[in-house]
Amino acid sequence: MKLFKFISWLIGTLFLFVAANHFFNPNFTGSMTLFFTLSFLLFTSSGIYEYLERRKKTAILYFFTGTACFFGLMVEFFGTNQV
Repeated sequence: MKLFKFISWLIGTLFLFVAANHFFNPNFTGSMTLFFTLSFLLFTSSGIYEYLERRKKTAILYFFTGTACFFGLMVEFFGTNQV
């Protein structure tokens, strides 16, 4: 369980760096692939940790958010940008 806690902490730190770069950089025009990938990994590993700690309602919330990030990642990979 400590492994999942460490992985969640590490991915969360990377997530904050990427999110801060996207937020504070007004000229950012790149894709959100890295953001969605880190979000998916963060919420999935946190959900596993919460599930192993027997906090099932919190784990469900993390897994639901991770699923939303996964769908966002799939849109980034396979979506078309025809605006």
